[in-house]
Amino acid sequence: MDAGTFSVVRLVSGVLVFVVLSLVWTKDSVQEQVDKKESGKNTRLTLISAAMLFAYAVLFSFAYTELDTGTGALVLFGSVQITMILMGVTQGHKLTVQEVIGVLISFGGLAYLMLPSMSQASTGLDDLTGYLLMTLSGVAWGVYSILGRGQLILSSKRP
Repeated sequence: MDAGTFSVVRLVSGVLVFVVLSLVWTKDSVQEQVDKKESGKNTRLTLISAAMLFAYAVLFSFAYTELDTGTGALVLFGSVQITMILMGVTQGHKLTVQEVIGVLISFGGLAYLMLPSMSQASTGLDDLTGYLLMTLSGVAWGVYSILGRGQLILSSKRP
């Protein structure tokens, strides 16, 4: 299956699951959710979230045509974590000493794992394209996750 078809299958199956879940929800619980959110803000965040999810899915699919699975996963998850950490810091979160140590250990481990393959890595344009697509996919996933976290917090508050 080509990357475009794979993206369509993933996104359409997600929409179908969402439709089934929305049919299971009662009208009262849906109305509660609508009442609690500011419609303009909710619409803007929903559109941004949808765009980030779409970007993640499409970029991910095309990146994997250029990268092997292990390398792609490392680039993806690394870029997701960096995005989420940077977004947190720019929104005022101050990293604790334990968080800084954890980040250093995890990225040190990532570098250690990548060292053997880095000496063999090709620097051809296809490889760079795959790395770039996967990095952008990870950034989109990170932004989507942060926005989703905010949405969950908003929807879980009770009056």
